[in-house]
Amino acid sequence: MTRFENRNWFTFAIENPAEGLLKTMKCVEELCKCDQIRACEVIIDQCHFGKFRSGERMLNFKKPTILITNNPGIIYAFGTKDKRWYPDAPDPKFRCTQWCPCDSFGSKHPSTETSNHQNGGTHASHLAPYPEALSCAVALHVNNWWRSNEAEAHLG
Repeated sequence: MTRFENRNWFTFAIENPAEGLLKTMKCVEELCKCDQIRACEVIIDQCHFGKFRSGERMLNFKKPTILITNNPGIIYAFGTKDKRWYPDAPDPKFRCTQWCPCDSFGSKHPSTETSNHQNGGTHASHLAPYPEALSCAVALHVNNWWRSNEAEAHLG
């Protein structure tokens, strides 16, 4: 198998809210089935990455999201249940459960579904922006993986 036939010549990550329908689209399902691309779902609860402003308050929304990616840096850093392409990848690391609690686990998370009446009728999921700390972690793991596995072959 040549380097081009494997997925190493490009990498991607598509963010999809857990309740979003992007993951059910045929083109995305095909990405996750293609043995040359080797994409899988990485599920993250955003509460592990800090509180988010909702109206005038800072709240710790659980807000699950899915990263559909073929980048091993992301997959090994955050974990996945899908072991088809990465059998030694860890299980999801940032799911807010008793085994992996966020800083607010002992108290109840405000729900993005039930708290919209507290926010002037605006659904809380629209008020809680994509966390900067999560964006930075994704970029760091993509960069570290590329530098460790690809940079020398491309840069000499």
